[in-house]
Amino acid sequence: MFLVVAMAVTPRQKPPQYSQVWSIVLIGIFVFLMLLMPRLLLRYRNDGKGIDSYSNLMNYWMKTQGQLEASNSQIHTALTSAHVSERNASGSMRGAYILNSGHHTSTSTVTSQHNDGTSSNISVSNTVYKNMMETIWHKVNKNISIEVHNNPSIIRNSYPSVNADIVIRDKHTDPHLSPMNGTDISSHPASLIKCHNQSRCIQPQLQLNKVFKVYFCKHIAYGVRFFYLAREGLLLHPNIHLVSDPNDAEIVVYLPVSSEWKKSECNNVLYRRKMIVIDEGDYQPLFHPDDGNEEWLLYFKRSYVNRHVGEYKGFMNYLDNPVVFPMTYPIAEAYIKTDFTPFHNRKMEFVCTLRGGPHDPLRQRIKEWTQQYAAARGVKNFIAGEVNHASRTTVDENYFHHLYNAKIIVTANPSGWEGDFRLMEAFGSGALIFVDKMYVPRPHPLIHGKHVIYYDNNNKTDFFDKLDYYRHHEQESIKVAIHGYLHTMKYHRTACLMDYIFRTAHIKLDPTQKSKYFQTGYDMKNIALSMRNDKK
Repeated sequence: MFLVVAMAVTPRQKPPQYSQVWSIVLIGIFVFLMLLMPRLLLRYRNDGKGIDSYSNLMNYWMKTQGQLEASNSQIHTALTSAHVSERNASGSMRGAYILNSGHHTSTSTVTSQHNDGTSSNISVSNTVYKNMMETIWHKVNKNISIEVHNNPSIIRNSYPSVNADIVIRDKHTDPHLSPMNGTDISSHPASLIKCHNQSRCIQPQLQLNKVFKVYFCKHIAYGVRFFYLAREGLLLHPNIHLVSDPNDAEIVVYLPVSSEWKKSECNNVLYRRKMIVIDEGDYQPLFHPDDGNEEWLLYFKRSYVNRHVGEYKGFMNYLDNPVVFPMTYPIAEAYIKTDFTPFHNRKMEFVCTLRGGPHDPLRQRIKEWTQQYAAARGVKNFIAGEVNHASRTTVDENYFHHLYNAKIIVTANPSGWEGDFRLMEAFGSGALIFVDKMYVPRPHPLIHGKHVIYYDNNNKTDFFDKLDYYRHHEQESIKVAIHGYLHTMKYHRTACLMDYIFRTAHIKLDPTQKSKYFQTGYDMKNIALSMRNDKK
């Protein structure tokens, strides 16, 4: 900085007018840097000292963001702007933030209570503290992402090491711990759907209690959409650490539809016994490597039920294979809107985006039933038929716009098997979901009349009657829709799928863990075996 000043005072020999211009420019740069550098330094300073500096920083954030529309993220930016280092990988804040008012002093304290039990302090002026509190109290009833404790006993029990008057805590942080119970979706469901940033407000339940080093085999074939779903779940799960070399991994994850075996870096026989195969392929065949060595750690298969034109024909013949477990598609984060669409803002009575045709006669039948129902009941604001021609590699905005705009979404499983992307795309919209009866066991099942409406895909009268009932009983329809949405958001996200797969793997590797987990692949297989035996 002093070098810059010297250059300004003793410029090189140039015509006078240029010398004067350069001096003014350099002095201007110097002054600008002098004004800017303290703020830049403060952004990354976190030593608990410097009352005036932190006060200025907090005040700056409050003026620029916190006192505007004080959304969840803006309030937390104001509360924790000096704690840049406390942000996790996804950018959310960890821990609780405790404000200790200085009644007889000129400063107050903001304490960041970290998850490891440690804490650090920021001192701010009482004026800034007052502004922060006014902002929060004015917004707290509108923003359920913030919970405020001013009950001394609650604070003393929850934060025994901190002397605080009030605690302000983020109820909905991104998952950074496992196991975690996830968000309570039963106490105040109406409040949850009003929360801004739904994917953060509704946190998934995770059970996995071990951290795994995982290698995810590269995508070199088809199956792009599921590849990214799986990758998202691996990245979002806090107990899965992706490594860059399969030799360093405890578990290797291979997707046969997404990665051609002969070209895959994962086809080394040495990886076989630590490999989990996640097979989203349609119909019955399992993946068989060329060398015949199928000593997989575990194998998860989406197509677990045999159907013929939608009629249930029983489970696939690999039900008895001890390492092959059922799997269902999850909700991708891309499907989730930041704000839930209220039902009074949804303009479509029902939407059915099934394509159907000779290759898929069941879906053709359901699409025609939906069209016939609309004609018979005089419904004008509906959609029945394909709304886009997008491939499975994209998230089509027009398609999802129709889902978010629907009060009821009618869908159906494919004619020859069970399970598709459409079902969870529909649940992610928050509409009431109509789908034909399903048999593949899944953790936290979807219950008829509570989370979803099942119809008989071979009985048009049943289909019409159920549409009539839920269209004319709107409050019941909304209740089931919201419960279904919250249920799938908590239990059927991409991180939940990976949790299901890896807690099953943990039991395989260490059978003593069986009592610590519930609704694992072993449990789902036992349910399927019981269903088959009951049919007999």
